[in-house]
Amino acid sequence: MMAHSHFPATANQKVPALFGCPCVWSHVPLYGAAQKRRRYYHALAKPNSPGLVQRLPSEIILCIVDALFDLYAKEVSLGYEKYWESSCLPYESEDMCPFCMLPRFEVWRDVANLAATCRSLYELITPVLYRRDAQQNHSSALLISAKRGNVRALKLALENGADANEDDHTMPLQWTNECFRHCEHCEYQVWWREPRRLDMSALHWAALCGQRDVLEILLRHGEGVSPNKRASVQPGLDDGNYGSLQYVEDYCDEYNASFPCVALQTTIGYSPVSTHGANPLYFLLGTSRLRDSGKTLELVRLLVETGSSLLTHEAARLHALHQAAAYDNVEVTEFLLKEMKVDPNVLDAAGNTPLHHHIDSRFMVEGGVQETTTLSLLLKYGADPNVRNVEDHSPLDLCLATTLLGDARMKMSVMLAENGATLRDQDLGLYSIRLTDEQRQELNAAFQEARISGKIQWDGRV
Repeated sequence: MMAHSHFPATANQKVPALFGCPCVWSHVPLYGAAQKRRRYYHALAKPNSPGLVQRLPSEIILCIVDALFDLYAKEVSLGYEKYWESSCLPYESEDMCPFCMLPRFEVWRDVANLAATCRSLYELITPVLYRRDAQQNHSSALLISAKRGNVRALKLALENGADANEDDHTMPLQWTNECFRHCEHCEYQVWWREPRRLDMSALHWAALCGQRDVLEILLRHGEGVSPNKRASVQPGLDDGNYGSLQYVEDYCDEYNASFPCVALQTTIGYSPVSTHGANPLYFLLGTSRLRDSGKTLELVRLLVETGSSLLTHEAARLHALHQAAAYDNVEVTEFLLKEMKVDPNVLDAAGNTPLHHHIDSRFMVEGGVQETTTLSLLLKYGADPNVRNVEDHSPLDLCLATTLLGDARMKMSVMLAENGATLRDQDLGLYSIRLTDEQRQELNAAFQEARISGKIQWDGRV
């Protein structure tokens, strides 16, 4: 019987193995699904005769599995280590997946399909597949399971030797070139894939995708699993297709392999830093706009309780509070300030405070939030509106540094001024000419209110 995609749901159903070429992350069908099914004819067994699995010793069946892998030893050895290359796409049959340049993963699918034919074979063969995958494919089943949220497959991978801290090899670079070997028309193309190693582990991916069940299993697994393993984050675009994974498609450009959250973009914008140093909490907070803020808070608590550092990016000195403020996550911001007692003026490598990140991100992202709850919360817990970063910009400078001061910028400028923000005397003339008479009057009234309340001694006016 054929394996079906709706396995598994209950303890009595089979669980398909997660093996296959990197097409699992492509915008094309899987190779096995793209090919036509071949029809096989078998001699009928005698009535009431025992099945093949009951007639053959398990050692013989495992020898058959080993023999299958031996027959395809060359293809298996290629794995994720060698280049892929396809022929010109118009010359390939419609049933051929253009991303499967060599049948390097075909035997894995064949053995997985064999295991899915009956419970006895499944229980005997599946552990072998996962052990081989851990040894030969860099624990790819574990990585793919973490991304997909397949808890059962994740457990099978861990039970059979997968390294929970293994780097990700399952997302090679891919691109196309014009082909002049068989044709003269530029529409004929060759697909290429180059092996790539990302220093993101299953825990990084589970955090990025917001997979609570996966996070809990990995963190309970022990054996060196660390919530503080650091990964590299590139600030620019990188060739490579992360494919049809919801959070990757929503979070990244189709050809973006970088995950630069807006807080990191702010830091790098003021002070170039090394790209290495992001822990799983960085990726969780960097995708917080893609899920309910309450769920993000639950996952933040889970990581923090298991020892995650609040310094989410070492090189950039990026703090969880910087990211929470940048993404206007009120729940996480309050948790960090109230329960974790985080300094509201914690600095990143460029001297930015959470206030800098919050204000900068509001104008960095199109359609950014218009509420002022997070800003009020930061000011309530003692955020200093006069801290200047390495470029000598205060949060108020970031609000006023534009030729067109809209209502959102003006509203925040007034809030900052009422809470003690001041301007340098040499900048008063510059900002004054950018404001309308009504805006100047409103901002000066805010400065006067701060003087009356004793928050500032400064007597300047715009």
